[in-house]
Amino acid sequence: AGAYFEGGAPIVEHVTFRDNVPEVGGEWSCPLRMGGGSANWNAATTYRECLFTNNQAQLGGGMATWMEDPAAGTPMVLDSTFTANTAEAGSALATYNAASTAAPFHVNLLVHGNSSTGWNGQADGSIPTLGAGLSPSFVHCTVADNTGALLTGGLQAVESNPIIVN
Repeated sequence: AGAYFEGGAPIVEHVTFRDNVPEVGGEWSCPLRMGGGSANWNAATTYRECLFTNNQAQLGGGMATWMEDPAAGTPMVLDSTFTANTAEAGSALATYNAASTAAPFHVNLLVHGNSSTGWNGQADGSIPTLGAGLSPSFVHCTVADNTGALLTGGLQAVESNPIIVN
């Protein structure tokens, strides 16, 4: 990944994540390649005015966030663009939840021209939100011209409760 954050609440501003591919195993000791541009593990990372472009991963081409600690805080992505990223699922940004009540907050995003090929016959989309208890918010976001091979090229919610406001 272009960046990896574990725990804490880092702030990332005015950064371009371009042409990144995580290695299998990588930082998460995971058999999957997660978080091409940036990967967050139980981190309440705030991204502001960032560009995620041409990154690749199995899950979360532009960014992947995995939340399993209920005390980890709230990850935020503000005024940022995700374009030309590819993944099996979550070509732009993917949020996964394991036994947490995470509520990631996304404001003024442009998610455009990302491509998902489909993962495990179930997850697809540029923005999958997967996991019971997960309640991500999307406020004033534009999701357009993304492609998915299985279900959708846009937002996919599985066992989660997204809040969408425009």
